[in-house]
Amino acid sequence: MEADIHPHLKTLLKLLIAAVILTAIVRSGHLDLNVLSALFTDPKSAALLLILSAVNLLLLTLRWQFIVVASLKDLKFYRTLKLNLIGNFFNFVFPSSIGGDVVRGYYLAQDMPTQKVPAALSVVLDRVIGLYSLISLSAVTLVYISLNRDIDSLRVLMMSTVFLFLGYSFCLFLIGSGIAVKMVKRITFAPLQKPLEFLLSCHDYIQVALRNPTLFLKTFFTGIFSQLVVSVMFYMVGLFMGESQVDFLDIVSVTPLGFLVMAVPVAPAGIGVGQVAFLFLIKQVTGVSSQFGPTAISAFQVSILFWSLLGGWYYLTIKKPKELEDLEVS
Repeated sequence: MEADIHPHLKTLLKLLIAAVILTAIVRSGHLDLNVLSALFTDPKSAALLLILSAVNLLLLTLRWQFIVVASLKDLKFYRTLKLNLIGNFFNFVFPSSIGGDVVRGYYLAQDMPTQKVPAALSVVLDRVIGLYSLISLSAVTLVYISLNRDIDSLRVLMMSTVFLFLGYSFCLFLIGSGIAVKMVKRITFAPLQKPLEFLLSCHDYIQVALRNPTLFLKTFFTGIFSQLVVSVMFYMVGLFMGESQVDFLDIVSVTPLGFLVMAVPVAPAGIGVGQVAFLFLIKQVTGVSSQFGPTAISAFQVSILFWSLLGGWYYLTIKKPKELEDLEVS
């Protein structure tokens, strides 16, 4: 009985956290629900937001498609898109502790029964390179902005992001060069051997991809382009709001960091967490606290939720992998 209740309690807790944070943001005056509603009741702004969010989803699907085709086998883009939409659906609305990345990994493994582990690891690699593109874009733009703007909080944010970029780059170097595997193999503590064997299998797959410059650059820059599309979307929200404190480069510098924070699984699809993150980040860059950040990310989340419902329909109409059924039951 406990096994049946626990996943649902975990999901309810995440929903409660998201609701509490959103309520606090609204009451503080940093998120006006009337402005958010107006964005989607106006046909022109609603259509623009939905189109830009769709382009972002297509680019992220293309990034994963590059990895699957290069490291596994040819897979139709339409199939990859369906799996990505199902993953987004799970991130938002499914009453379970199963994450969207896990689900799309299961479905891909079903398509490739002889390569189940590499199929699942393609999702991990997609995240690894995706996070690197986020950090890189923010680091470059924040360095440029900080050279032309004298704000203490901006310098702190810039230095933190640069150190994060250097640390992440060093970790990728250790994996790509093979140094990491040599370090891991030196660990002889018996209870850790099975987990280390799994890590080594992950390492080998990711190392091969990192040593493929064509694959790495294609996926890296596709991630960059997807973030630029999101930044355009945020900029359009700012124009609709009449926001004058934030320019496009400010948005480009903080949008990747906001999504990096939202990747932490505190609340479904980063709801609530994203509002706080963008409120803080925009203030760090501009020195001004405004409604722009929370409103922009809320508009993005509503748009993605719209397309995720299509993923829910796909989920209900296609056969589930046996592993996924077993995971849901447990």
